[in-house]
Amino acid sequence: MRRVAVTAVLGLVAGAVIVWALGAMARSEFFEVRRVEVRGAQYLEPNDIVAALGLGPDAHLFDPTPVLVEGLLQIPGVDQAEVGRRWPGTLIVTLVERTPVALASRREGLALMDREGRILPFDPRHDPQRLPVAPPDSDVAGVLGRVLETDPGLFGLIDRASRVREGVALFAADKRYLVRLHPGAEAIQDLAAVIRDLQERGYSYRELDARFASRVFVRMRWS
Repeated sequence: MRRVAVTAVLGLVAGAVIVWALGAMARSEFFEVRRVEVRGAQYLEPNDIVAALGLGPDAHLFDPTPVLVEGLLQIPGVDQAEVGRRWPGTLIVTLVERTPVALASRREGLALMDREGRILPFDPRHDPQRLPVAPPDSDVAGVLGRVLETDPGLFGLIDRASRVREGVALFAADKRYLVRLHPGAEAIQDLAAVIRDLQERGYSYRELDARFASRVFVRMRWS
C-alpha cells in the first residue's frame, strides 16, 4: 500500500515538473516570435497580413493559433487562413485569397470582383490574369465563376460579359455566347464542345445560344 502511495506521489511530482518545464519554455525568449513567413498571398501586402495577426512584443510560438487565424480572416479578400510554427521562432501564415473572375466596371474605375459579385480590395494592376470586364452584378459574376471552374480555356476567350434577357451574354472578340443564369457544369461543357467543333470545321458564326436545356443554337455568319 505504501509502495502504491509513493508511486502516486512521484507521478504527481513528475507531472508538476513537466507542467512547470512547459510553462518555462513558453515564457522563454528562445521561443519568441522573431519571423513571420507568408505563403499564398498574391494581392495582399505582407505588412498588412502581419499587422492582422496582432502580435504583441512578447508573442511566443506557444500562443494559441485560433486567435491569430481569426484576425487573418478579418482581412477583406481572405477566404481561408492557417497558422503553423517552425521552431524555434517562426510563424508560418498560409492564405487562400478570393479568386477574381472579372474586372468590375464602376464609376470609380475598374476593380477586381469575385464569383459572388463582391468587390475585392486588391489592386487590379497587380493581377497577372487576363480577366473579362463585367458590371458589378452577382449573377454575371456567378456565371463567369462557373465557366472558370468548368472550362478555363473557354474562360480565357471571354473579353466582357453582361446581363441579357433570361441569362448572361459572354463576348469573345466578334462572337457572343448566351448562357442562362446559374448554368450547370454540363451546360458549360456543351457550349465549349460546340465552339471547338465549329472551329475544327472552319465554320464562321456570330452567336451561340446555350440558354436551353441540352441544346446550343448556332447563328451563322453569312458572307
